[in-house]
Amino acid sequence: MVFGAALRAPHGGIFVVTVVSNPLGYLAAIIIGSVVGMAILAFLKKPLDKQV
Repeated sequence: MVFGAALRAPHGGIFVVTVVSNPLGYLAAIIIGSVVGMAILAFLKKPLDKQV
């Protein structure tokens, strides 16, 4: 919503970039969201115990 990307398709993802009103903002939002999600996962993930 910050980038003003209006999506006219009933689904999302990388494959609908052609029908988005602001494709570069939409791709930036996907990339930023992915990076933030990975950072949160890395911060909250507990290390695995190496018990064999």
